[in-house]
Amino acid sequence: MVPGLRNLGNTCYAAAVLQQLEVATRSLPGLQPPQTSFTAVLLNCLQRLQPVALDEPTSDSPADVLHALRQCIGESMLPAGQEHDAVEAYEGSLASELQCLRCRHHFASQVTPFLALPLSIPLAPGRNAFGHARAAHRASLEGCLQQYLGYEALQGVTCTRCSLQASLEAAEADRLNHKLVSLREALWRDALFIESDTYQQAVQGAGLEWVGRSGPVAKRHVLARLPTMLCLQLRRVFWGPAGEVKVSGHVSFPLALRTDALGLPTLGHAPHAGDASAGYADLEPSNSKAAAHGMPDGLVVSSRPAYLSLRAVVLHYGGPSSGGHYVVYRCLDAAQQQWARVSDEEVRPGVSRQEVLQAEATMLLYEERGQASVSLVSD
Repeated sequence: MVPGLRNLGNTCYAAAVLQQLEVATRSLPGLQPPQTSFTAVLLNCLQRLQPVALDEPTSDSPADVLHALRQCIGESMLPAGQEHDAVEAYEGSLASELQCLRCRHHFASQVTPFLALPLSIPLAPGRNAFGHARAAHRASLEGCLQQYLGYEALQGVTCTRCSLQASLEAAEADRLNHKLVSLREALWRDALFIESDTYQQAVQGAGLEWVGRSGPVAKRHVLARLPTMLCLQLRRVFWGPAGEVKVSGHVSFPLALRTDALGLPTLGHAPHAGDASAGYADLEPSNSKAAAHGMPDGLVVSSRPAYLSLRAVVLHYGGPSSGGHYVVYRCLDAAQQQWARVSDEEVRPGVSRQEVLQAEATMLLYEERGQASVSLVSD
């Protein structure tokens, strides 16, 4: 039996998050609470939410967690009786990958951390009425992920390689020094170029004009590092011309995800511009091969596919984010697929996989697991 959490006044979302966190902390057996801190209070609450062998439903209070959190961030930031919608999960990394569509040059990747991936839901055709919209027919989590990590076209972005080529073509051949001649030969043999202002300095240092050349660029997000617990937030609320719009309707999701089966891009595995055998147009010895590929130094790239198992599903009932109620489905045993539905202090064990998979999820929590322990059956 899983303990529930009593509602202390619009604390159902906090209860749903705590139920998810209990699942997450059990995947980190070495986690030790400090003696005095908010983390100690939080972990103590999560320990009280572990499954217990009881025949009767039981519940607990999150009052100690809310009190400790208010002490940390201030009472005004977390007033009693108000609903709060914040995502807490373990940290992963995304890289923004840009590629010039004219010369195929890759720009330097910008790596940023994330706690949850916010995924837009495709909408059914038609107008949104009275603050409500419907998800598209056969909308799926896989499709939302692929859309989030897919390409988008940008215009008017200055490309280092195109600018260098335009600058050298505009210059008279007899004014090119040894460095610039080497760069021109590197362009001819289609070598890889780093993203650096070194080329502009070399051109202007020779008394030549730097010709900035802009054009269309393809941009996408790339998975640089997956966290142990991957939190995916389906954006059930968005702002329209008339205000907040709540998206209802089922978005299918599997019991397990596999990154290579979904074709999700991973940093360092997309084809790069130029021929690697042609060498690198590198004027600075400190620049590494990773930098020439548009990857920051020190970033470890792994081709190992990730296998993720569904551990929790959060639902939101009611109107937009200003009201309603949150409940959570918790996976008690991933191998046996034992689930429970928790709504504050009300706990219903023995939930079927079919009921879980039919839920109109607003948040999904997946845990990275070994290949052998994950079944890809989603019913």
